Amino acid sequence: MVFPATTLSASYHLKASGLSDVGRVRQNNEDNFYCGSENIYIVADGLGGHSAGEVASEMTVKHISGSQPKSMEDLVQLIAEANNNVYNEAKNLGNDMATTVSAMIIAKSKAYIAHVGDSRIYLVRDERIYMITDDHTPVMESLRAGLITVEQAKVHPLKHMLSRTIGTHSEVEIDTIIIDIGVGDVFVLCTDGLSNLLEDDDIHDVVKASKDTQATAVNLVAMANHRGGTDNITVVVVEIEESDVSYDEQQNITQEELDEQI
Repeated sequence: MVFPATTLSASYHLKASGLSDVGRVRQNNEDNFYCGSENIYIVADGLGGHSAGEVASEMTVKHISGSQPKSMEDLVQLIAEANNNVYNEAKNLGNDMATTVSAMIIAKSKAYIAHVGDSRIYLVRDERIYMITDDHTPVMESLRAGLITVEQAKVHPLKHMLSRTIGTHSEVEIDTIIIDIGVGDVFVLCTDGLSNLLEDDDIHDVVKASKDTQATAVNLVAMANHRGGTDNITVVVVEIEESDVSYDEQQNITQEELDEQI
């Protein structure tokens, strides 16, 4: 994927907000996310039911964030370790727990991204939105190969089937992407509870209309719930802002805060 040229000032800071909501249909939330103070951002969507998915996504997010990766090599190694941990735990418990994961670290002038599954990372730059990650599903692989159309992919009966997850096998292929960042860039990391209900243009418009990352996260989740909230909904929003002094400002939104604002 080719992105338009961008520039980055010597001093910038990151504003980030994360929010997870159970949605309108599910009884428990199997998503997890991380939006801490180490320039690490993660979303994960657990699979398996009966809380197994929640365990898988939590194990994965905690393993990656707790080790504070500083490079792409760190990120890939930690995801591979998380895959092995979840795989072994599933064997021990005799269930089919698994999870998606999309993780990003920002270091100096670049965003380092690694992911498995169909939790997406978008970039809003200037007046356009780019889906950075590729969904690891047979349907989307057929679409990328030109075997089906976008319209066919949207209504395909197997569109939610995953071809790659954390914990299903002892080893997993991990996609990696490196992007030059620029002032004004906004990254949106989300689980499919959001991306299945919102079009790319919807996400772009909410980012542009919202006053800050917290409002963006709240507004995106509210829109997904308004359209049915058929799954757990998780989003992390990261904005690169110009600053005289480099610092990180992180915000985590609680369910209580969400209820107050919607």
